Amino acid sequence: QYFQLLNAGKIGLPNPVEYDHALYQMMHGLGKQQELLVYTYGKYADKLSTEKDYVVSNHLLYLNRMYEAEVNQEAKEKILRWMAGYFKTHHNKKSPEQLYDFARKFKLKDNPNNNRSIDEDNKETAAKYPEKHLQLFIDQCRAQFTSYATETEFTSQLEDRVDFCVQHNIEVPGMIPTMDEANQILKGNDLKEQLRVMKLLIQMGSKPKSLEPTLISLFDKRSLEDKDKLIEVQSYAMAILGNIRTSNPKAIDYMISKVMSFNYKESDNANEAITKIGKAAVPGLIKALKATTIHDGGLRYKLIVLLGKNGKDAKPAEPTLLKIQKENSNKDIAYAIEAALQAIN
Repeated sequence: QYFQLLNAGKIGLPNPVEYDHALYQMMHGLGKQQELLVYTYGKYADKLSTEKDYVVSNHLLYLNRMYEAEVNQEAKEKILRWMAGYFKTHHNKKSPEQLYDFARKFKLKDNPNNNRSIDEDNKETAAKYPEKHLQLFIDQCRAQFTSYATETEFTSQLEDRVDFCVQHNIEVPGMIPTMDEANQILKGNDLKEQLRVMKLLIQMGSKPKSLEPTLISLFDKRSLEDKDKLIEVQSYAMAILGNIRTSNPKAIDYMISKVMSFNYKESDNANEAITKIGKAAVPGLIKALKATTIHDGGLRYKLIVLLGKNGKDAKPAEPTLLKIQKENSNKDIAYAIEAALQAIN
């Protein structure tokens, strides 16, 4: 009856109350009665108009509240589709920020040290914002994510949005290169643009596999004017080749040559890439280990640790490890050899 009177213009004196205001008042009056909120929105929200720029969005406010509070998965997905429908139907100057802000609510906190408090927070987030729903939301609003990515005057915000799109395979023409475009950039001489592209490629997992030959060719480059920048490009190349699990001997030998680099980006990326590559790196590691002497303690230690991380796949290294064990007098290396032999066997 309330909405019949509203549609007839009979609520509010001397002037009838606007439909949007009346609906939001009704939603407010329902408080936390989730079933009634969902029913009311589903039945009457289709007539809501687009809100003006720079005003608090009551429409999004209630959609967010309903989505976060809903525990029934079928109903939760329905609300999520309403959320996607909102962004596809309504647009104002705040829409780009609101779209990406909602998507970020699905992000879990990094917890490398298994902190119990962070773990509990992540469980709560995952319950309210299930990962599978993020992909559904992206699929529903892919065009909006693409269009809104560059609608900002802030560099940091642009970078955050582009990173999000890279991580979720959302195209942003002119910002995220195709593999063909990336290939041409990496074959060129613009190191600044190459660095920008590298920072995107490193987030793409195994997708840049087709760029493997071009990435490896970067290791042959030298520069007097931009040595530091080129080294950074080459460091990213190692990381990306690690992500795609290269088995190329030239690439692996280059990485091994950088495990003791004083440039932390080189050494860190080399060690991490070799670890990811795994079994294919074992022959190169053995060759490098055989070439060491008792004066190469730091390098020996690094190579032995990297071999040990391969477990039984590093079995061919056993004779070399046993040989070094006999001549070694360094306690750290002795420990690393014992650990590696245990991992191998």
